[in-house]
Amino acid sequence: MKKFFVVLLLILTLAPALGGLSLAAPSFSPPRQECLNVSVTSPRMNAIVRGKVEIIGSASIDGFQFYKVEFSTITDPDYWMAISTTYNHPVIEGRLDVWDTTVLPDGAYNLKLTVVDIQGQEPCRVVIPQIQVVNTQPTETPTPEATPTVTETPRAPTPTIAIVQPPTSTPVIIPTPSPVAIPTRRPPGLPDTSILGDLIDVSALGQAFTLGLGATTAVFVLVGVVSFLRRLL
Repeated sequence: MKKFFVVLLLILTLAPALGGLSLAAPSFSPPRQECLNVSVTSPRMNAIVRGKVEIIGSASIDGFQFYKVEFSTITDPDYWMAISTTYNHPVIEGRLDVWDTTVLPDGAYNLKLTVVDIQGQEPCRVVIPQIQVVNTQPTETPTPEATPTVTETPRAPTPTIAIVQPPTSTPVIIPTPSPVAIPTRRPPGLPDTSILGDLIDVSALGQAFTLGLGATTAVFVLVGVVSFLRRLL
């Protein structure tokens, strides 16, 4: 029974504290009023940029003196480099600076806007991380298009007719030799037949010789026949 009263007493004691915790509204620290007009709207985080990039935003506070825009690499985020120079006039939703990324190697960079007041303090700053600078465009290798194969029907070769013209020959005129009279030499001691031919009729002499030869032959034959007959008798 004692334990029950002890537990009840603890509950009654802690109840107001627990109720206060549950009913208390969460507290948030509101942003500084003087930094409401300090922002960078372009480029944003993870943006891909190339060439000359316009930095768009606002830079205006009470007691404004100047602002500056800087960048750093991801590998060395605490080393900030000025994009151009400082500006001694406030900007509301306009161009803050121009960032020439062509002089930088491709990679990831951080961007920072800082506003300085007349007391030399930096009450407001904005950092935009992971801005990708890509100036080198990858070279795309074009895919070669397939060239259709055209099958050609073989054609018979056209015969080449060579026309050969005979060479023009110049006729050669061979003179016909004139007959040359070759004198006939007769043996010494023989009479000149040309002179005898003029004196004797050669054709008549031949006929007489033929007749005489025939008569002589007939006589010999007749004598032979008679001799043969006499032997038989």
